[in-house]
Amino acid sequence: MNTSAPHCSAALDDLLASLGPADHMQAFYEARLGPLREYDETHGAQLVQTLDAYFAAGRSLSAAAVRLSTHRNTVLYRLRRIEELVQAKLRDPGVDLELQVALRIAATLKR
Repeated sequence: MNTSAPHCSAALDDLLASLGPADHMQAFYEARLGPLREYDETHGAQLVQTLDAYFAAGRSLSAAAVRLSTHRNTVLYRLRRIEELVQAKLRDPGVDLELQVALRIAATLKR
């Protein structure tokens, strides 16, 4: 799900695509978001989509809930599950950046 600002996303996607082989980008994605993707596949939880919506909504639970057509508490529950699976806190700026880059890599690889 690509819900970010189009001009910013396109520039970042182009930069990421020029940085190296797709297998390196895929490895980065899997290291950061692989546990979420696997959980989604097993449980139908939409954690990756929730994380993308959360970032695109400026980290607003309510705005992310609107984007996902779900309740704010559902978003909060999913974000807590995400933190458990990635074994890190979303409020950590380094973790935040890595997860956002991994989401952009996914979008770049799908092009």
